[in-house]
Amino acid sequence: MTYAYSFAEIRELLRDFDIVDMRKDHIFPYVIDKYVRYQYQQVWYFRWMPTWLFRWLERRLGWHTLVVTRARA
Repeated sequence: MTYAYSFAEIRELLRDFDIVDMRKDHIFPYVIDKYVRYQYQQVWYFRWMPTWLFRWLERRLGWHTLVVTRARA
């Protein structure tokens, strides 16, 4: 089972912790049928995209939300 949470929902779930950093990251750039055969060919539009643009898209549209927390003192 997979769950998806908004930033607001994550803040609520982790309300007993100090959130140090929270951001989106990771877009899967590979052709899936090749990837499962260990062939790492990027989808054509990612292949031609400049790295800076790909990273910009990952930070705004990424599939993973990364959260760093600290226990409250």
